[in-house]
Amino acid sequence: MVLIIDDDSDMREMLLDMLAEAGIAATAAGPPESLRMLDVVEPDVVLLDVLMPIHNGYDVLRYIRSRPRRKQPFVIVVSAHGRREHLQVSFDGGADDFVAKPFAYEELVVSVERGLQAVGSASGG
Repeated sequence: MVLIIDDDSDMREMLLDMLAEAGIAATAAGPPESLRMLDVVEPDVVLLDVLMPIHNGYDVLRYIRSRPRRKQPFVIVVSAHGRREHLQVSFDGGADDFVAKPFAYEELVVSVERGLQAVGSASGG
């Protein structure tokens, strides 16, 4: 299961549609409910926007990595800020991958599939 965390409802819908077209199960949440959703859904992969009000993506990433869980989700930071410093902050914070906006459908799907495979391999499934 993929959890999309983004404050832009249009972006959430677009990502849900893209993943559905690729046959990948996903759900989405905005900033207010995203932390609760992380506990309810226990996703394999998180697509995480970093520029959000309330809880920015870096705060959410720190929260994800601080939680004691059997398995940690594969976190893909999705950001319009593809500059080197944003990449570094994302990876230093525990991101597994980074996809810059605007992105191609294939780029996003390949990253999510790679994340699902990595989590599946780590859990023995």
